Amino acid sequence: MSRIGPVTSATEIGSIAGVYVYRNPFVPASDTSGISLTATDAALPATLGASLAHGAFLNAATARYPAVVLGAETASLLGINDLAHSTQVWIGGHWFTVVGILSPVELLSQMDSMAFIGFPVAEEYFGFDGHPSGLYLRSVPSQVSAVAAVLPATVNPANPSIVAVSYPSDILRAEVAAKGAYNGLLLALGAVALLVGGVGIANVMVISVLERRSEIGLRRALGGGWRAYQSAAWRLRIREQPAAWG
Repeated sequence: MSRIGPVTSATEIGSIAGVYVYRNPFVPASDTSGISLTATDAALPATLGASLAHGAFLNAATARYPAVVLGAETASLLGINDLAHSTQVWIGGHWFTVVGILSPVELLSQMDSMAFIGFPVAEEYFGFDGHPSGLYLRSVPSQVSAVAAVLPATVNPANPSIVAVSYPSDILRAEVAAKGAYNGLLLALGAVALLVGGVGIANVMVISVLERRSEIGLRRALGGGWRAYQSAAWRLRIREQPAAWG
């Protein structure tokens, strides 16, 4: 990657199949929590624009020893909130010291559910073959298309057609668009539910009034007659009272 002029930084990752991360050896092997173990190098934070919430990322020294950096979601699943005290996790039959916890990676959210170790210790402990499964690079913004055009032949000169190039920024935009669509759909469903509920309540009220028309008419008639009787009685008393006073 360094031979491509506009590339400013590059990093590589390698998926380690069949190896999972546990809080301790007593957790059932089937309870993996979906945490994947990944080998990487020290350039990953700079290339992906990631930052550390706690501790530090792997470097040339810790990459050779049983040290691990946890993604934000991984740390939450394992119940590790900080590194105020020395913390270890159980990986593939070995204790690994947690040296760092990443903040959520906005550009690639799948990194949040990973745990990262160095390539040397991955080869020593888990027989990793050293071949990366993914490459990430950062280039000058104006040269992104040009870099993408030469990447396949640079990565695999013998068979460039098997190299797939994607833009994490496009994935991020698609996620944002999908969230916006879901929010709009939920708001629309809520509005429809309120409308249906209002119509239902109004319908019940109308039916109740229609079913009690005769009762309501009778009550109104009785009420009107009683008020007329009371009015007549008061007029009669008013007329009679002056004669009595005289």
